[in-house]
Formats: sequence, structure tokens, C-alpha cells
Amino acid sequence: MRDMSGICANPSTGRARRRELAAEAEAERREIEAGLLRDLGRPATATDLIAIETISATAVRARRLRADGRNDEAERKLVAQLMRASGLKPEPAAPAAKPDKIAALREKYGGAAT
Repeated sequence: MRDMSGICANPSTGRARRRELAAEAEAERREIEAGLLRDLGRPATATDLIAIETISATAVRARRLRADGRNDEAERKLVAQLMRASGLKPEPAAPAAKPDKIAALREKYGGAAT
């Protein structure tokens, strides 16, 4: 409960809320981290793991600032810089399968090949 000055009379409530927010941020960070690791498409090196942890933590901070209506430009720039500097490159995507035009025509018109 807050007194007239706006100071919380029960300081443990503030600490509990900070711990709760930290736990939420950590869960969000781990989700981003898992996505980055999954998208990497190869076993992560120790350097990759450090870069991914830093990138995910900075991305969460940027989201939190933006959600609070605060400027997150510095964090967004830092994420972009970290992504470039980290050298995190996913494996090249597999080439898309070329559509089989003959099969598509057969399916469309129900004809058999002759």
C-alpha cells in the first residue's frame, strides 16, 4: 500500500514485482534464444551462444522499453550491430522445389500422359 507520498509502505511488494518482471523477461529471452538457435541450423559454438544470449537480452529490453512508451532506438541499433558483428549466419536455405508443370496440368484437366 502506498502512502500519500507515493512510496510503497511494504518494500517487499516492490522487490517481489521486480523479481516477477525479471522472471518474465528471462522467459521471453529464452524463447528468443531458442528461436535463434533453431534458425542457426547447425551446432552452436561457444561464441554463438554468448552472442545469442546478448542479442536476445537486448531484444527483450528493447521490447520492454517500447511497451513502456520509451525510446528503444539504441537497443534496436545494438541488436542490429550485434547480429552483424556476431557472424551468426544460418545455413543456406534449401532450394525451393520447382513446380512440376506437367503434373499440375494433368491435375487441373484430369488428362493422362500420352
